[in-house]
Amino acid sequence: LLPNNTNAKAQGVPKISIKDAGITEDYIRDLVAANIADFFPDLKTISTEFSSWHDSTRRLDILAIDTERNLWVMEFKRDNDAAHAELQAIRYAAMLSVCGFDNLVDAGLKYRIKLGLSITVEEWENELLNFLGAADPSEVELSQIPRMVLISSRFNKEITTTVLWLNEMFGSTEEGVPGMYIMCVEVGLYEMAGQRAVHFDQIIPIPQAEEYQVQARAKAL
Repeated sequence: LLPNNTNAKAQGVPKISIKDAGITEDYIRDLVAANIADFFPDLKTISTEFSSWHDSTRRLDILAIDTERNLWVMEFKRDNDAAHAELQAIRYAAMLSVCGFDNLVDAGLKYRIKLGLSITVEEWENELLNFLGAADPSEVELSQIPRMVLISSRFNKEITTTVLWLNEMFGSTEEGVPGMYIMCVEVGLYEMAGQRAVHFDQIIPIPQAEEYQVQARAKAL
């Protein structure tokens, strides 16, 4: 915090973990899902707690899609509860690799009805088609390599090392060519003047280095 007196010493604002603040990952999940374009530009929420799998009852925190027709797997964890989050996200991505446009329409409609929105299947399908820049469902071909986002108050070195290695070994080598992509985002709360502010910080890949990393991988092949 900056003091009113410019000669006085500024004070740091300590970061509070989601767990210590008494906030659940569900609260952060719903906040992101309802305002996803503010946190992740060019993304649209399809559903929360997506569970339209065969022979599995697991629930994906957020299923989203971008304008390039990549599906996005988003998993939220509190603090050290993030252990094995990358493996869980990869499992979900594999299960989503056979997902079709009809599945998105069905899941998205159920999610919006759950929120209390008055919307028909035709209205939602048109909304989704407009977002994807398509005139007809037959034009929509989804990427078979969903992107993944892990969100937690903190990540241990086992997870960050694994994510860095996976992105390096199996990431895209040129623009427009699909490849594995896992993002790690740290979320924290800061108390200022009696109010709380939520801050999201992308730690992997480092935003400023993403383009360089893709070029470096291409040269290495």
